[in-house]
Amino acid sequence: MTSTGRAVLIRGVMMTALALGAGGIPIGVTAQAAIGIRIARQDMSTALLAFSRQSGRQILFSPTLVRGKTARAVAGRMDVGAALTTILKGSGLGHRLTPGGAYLIIDTHA
Repeated sequence: MTSTGRAVLIRGVMMTALALGAGGIPIGVTAQAAIGIRIARQDMSTALLAFSRQSGRQILFSPTLVRGKTARAVAGRMDVGAALTTILKGSGLGHRLTPGGAYLIIDTHA
């Protein structure tokens, strides 16, 4: 195979991989637009459920993990990750974005 043929083959493989990879990423995960959010200071479980409703995002958490924890209040326009970080601040909890676009609440001390 000539060097030109190899270059065309490599370029084709790279374009195919790029197209396949881009097709598997949910749109909401690639860019986060600012959303309007208003969550009062309250028990963590209630706050996370309210946040899920307001943001339209799935929030995954264990009731045992959040029991006895208090969420910080948050209000205004911000991206989903920043709002969730504010709600969890000081609680010992954090979050991870899953490949499917849901947020998983985790223990930052584990």
